[in-house]
Amino acid sequence: MDGGSDATTDVGSDAISTDASDSGCSTQTAHSNGAGRTFYDCEPLGTLNVTQAQEACAAGGGTCTSLTPTCGDAGAAGLVCSVSSVAGCASGYCWEYAGSNAGAVGTVPFVANPFQCLPPASTCPTFTTAQWN
Repeated sequence: MDGGSDATTDVGSDAISTDASDSGCSTQTAHSNGAGRTFYDCEPLGTLNVTQAQEACAAGGGTCTSLTPTCGDAGAAGLVCSVSSVAGCASGYCWEYAGSNAGAVGTVPFVANPFQCLPPASTCPTFTTAQWN
């Protein structure tokens, strides 16, 4: 970690995410992304917002996108979901930061797009007991 640039480094089973804006903190907090990975930043545990959801998603590697689903708690919900660029779309993870499942990690089926696989806006994630913080 160089503390001066955005980076995600895969270290064994954990991904360490640092953000340039965090370079001023003296002690970084370890956060679980709810999908078996850890990310570090200066935010306290339990901070649930789009930035933290993006970091939780990025800790798993790959690309992430913010979505406002048209299902379930709809307008109240905010999701960040992983995006796959591999053939044979199956499913991916979503991190809810606002709505009735805030702090939960869910899986969602992907649909093929010309260049990538994305979760459809009309499909709510299936949430398990996994939580991110």
